[in-house]
Amino acid sequence: MLVIPNICGDQPIARLNTDGWNYVKTLPLADPGFDIPGPIDVLLNADVFAESLLEQRLKGNGSRPQALNSVFGWLLLGKSRLASSPSCLMGLAPPSMDESSNKIVQRFWEIDNVPQSSRLTPDEQVCENIFTHDHYRDETGRYHVVLPFKNNSEPLFEGSRAIALWRFHGIEKRLSCDQSLK
Repeated sequence: MLVIPNICGDQPIARLNTDGWNYVKTLPLADPGFDIPGPIDVLLNADVFAESLLEQRLKGNGSRPQALNSVFGWLLLGKSRLASSPSCLMGLAPPSMDESSNKIVQRFWEIDNVPQSSRLTPDEQVCENIFTHDHYRDETGRYHVVLPFKNNSEPLFEGSRAIALWRFHGIEKRLSCDQSLK
C-alpha cells in the first residue's frame, strides 16, 4: 500500500446539487459527505474497486449518478451538477502538492498506463507477420503457431543426433551400474 499525504485537491471542487436525488437519501452511503468538498481518503485500483461491488444497483439518469452497493456502503458513480455556477470556479488554481507526492502520483499513473507500441525491427515484423497469417486454434481450443525461422528455412542441427545418442548411452551405463539410481 502506497501512502501519500494527499492524493489530489478536495473533491468535489464545489458543493454538488443533489436536488431530485431522493433515491440516495435513504441509502447507507460509503461517504455520507460526498457532496461537500473534502480530501480524498483512499484511492482504489480498478480491480479492488470491482471486487468490492455487490449486486444491488440503482440507475440514475441525466445529471443523477448510479448508486452501486459495495462492501464499503453505497457508492455514487456518474454525472452530477455543481450547486454553484461554473463561472465562479474558473479562477480556481489546482491545489499544489509537494514535489515528492507529485512524483509518486505520476509514477503510479505511469505504471498503470499501457505502454505505447514501438516500431518493430525487420526481424520482429517478419515474426509478427508469420504469427498473424499462420496461427490457428484447433477444435480442442489449443493454439498452433509456426516457429519463425530466419529466411523461412528450418535450422540444421548437424551432428546433434550422434551427440544425443552418446549422452543417452552414457546415462544408460550409469543407471545400470547404480541400482538405487536406476
